[in-house]
Amino acid sequence: MKAWSDTMLSDRFHDDALLPERRAWFANQQEQWPRDSILNALRVLIGTDLTPRLKDIRCPVLLLHPDGSPFIPVPVMAELHRLLPGSELNVIGRSRHGLPFSHAKQCASLLRTFLDTRMAA
Repeated sequence: MKAWSDTMLSDRFHDDALLPERRAWFANQQEQWPRDSILNALRVLIGTDLTPRLKDIRCPVLLLHPDGSPFIPVPVMAELHRLLPGSELNVIGRSRHGLPFSHAKQCASLLRTFLDTRMAA
C-alpha cells in the first residue's frame, strides 16, 4: 500500500501544494486504506456511465474541479456541466485530484457562496 500511496500522492497534489506535515498526514492515512475497498471502488467507477440519468437531477449542483486531475480532464467536467442544467462549474487552478484537501478553504468558500446564493433566491 505504501508504494501505491507514494504514486498516488503525485496524482493528488503538486509537490508544493501542502505543508510537509499535512502531506505526511495524508500519506499516512492513505497508506492505511484497505486494499479491497480501493479495488471495489475502482470496479464501480470504471465503466459506469450515469449520463442518461443526469437529466433527472433537479437540484442545484456545484462542480469543483482541479485544472490538473490526471484522472478526469477538464473537458469531461465541462461536458458534465453542460449536461446538468443550472449547474455551476469552478475549475481550480494549480490543483490535482486531491483538491478538497489541498484547497479546502477555497472549496469551502465557493460552497458557502453557492449555498448563500441559492438560499437567497
